[in-house]
Amino acid sequence: MDLPGDRFFLDLHSGDSNELVIPFTFFPAYVDAETTRRARAASDALSLEYRVASSAKNGLYSYAALNGIPALLLERGGLGAWTAGEVEADKKNVYELMRHLGILTEEAFRERYAAAGADAPAQREITRTTYLEAEHDGFWYSRVKAGDRVKKGQLLGELADLWGNPLERYTAEYDGIVLYYTAYLGVRVGDPLIAYGEL
Repeated sequence: MDLPGDRFFLDLHSGDSNELVIPFTFFPAYVDAETTRRARAASDALSLEYRVASSAKNGLYSYAALNGIPALLLERGGLGAWTAGEVEADKKNVYELMRHLGILTEEAFRERYAAAGADAPAQREITRTTYLEAEHDGFWYSRVKAGDRVKKGQLLGELADLWGNPLERYTAEYDGIVLYYTAYLGVRVGDPLIAYGEL
């Protein structure tokens, strides 16, 4: 497929109805070097603390990247809810991307966000991420929350059966930060539990 080189794809996401996430972007790190470079640079232009190198090949943003269109998946919020603050933060990130791409002038951006970016933290890239899934049907007791810093060997959560008998314990393989976690109690085999990235 022959696609123009001036396109960019942004997918605005939140945690699923059972998840809470910290604000961050996934960018495609498995495609051609130029597409990855452009996606990484675009993420760096957003006032977010973390970006995660992704090897996923499913979803719209992955499809775009596989076709040479740089793309980002922006995560914020969760549990099927939203706040006015989260909506405004998403809108600001969209405007930041437009400024980065030259769609919006610096002057127009400053009119809306007079002091934008003044206190924005330097974005950190996470290249190693672990995604834990339920190995049994049962009840999930998370011991951490989105945004928590964890240490190697720290207990992340436990699965138990209907009678409270332990089924599985999940511990951190390395020091990192919790990107998202499942807040619901009941889970089935294969359901996501926690994602954390190395710091």
